[in-house]
Amino acid sequence: MGQYCHSCGGPLADPNLKRPSDQFCRYCADSHGNLYPEERVQVGIAQWLMTWQPGITEREARERAAHYMRAMPAWAEK
Repeated sequence: MGQYCHSCGGPLADPNLKRPSDQFCRYCADSHGNLYPEERVQVGIAQWLMTWQPGITEREARERAAHYMRAMPAWAEK
């Protein structure tokens, strides 16, 4: 597939995000390329959402993150 993280959508072409995995970025996978647990990834995406959406609550951010993750290949089947 494309050059994006299949968990969060981050660009894998960015050397700062790259991991040994061809599918996941450093925020979504460990140094061996193993995907982190869903909860950990959801919290990370929620924190990212809160940085550029002023006024969003943590609860709203987590709900939006969960919705977003369902569209990503790593989480779509869950």
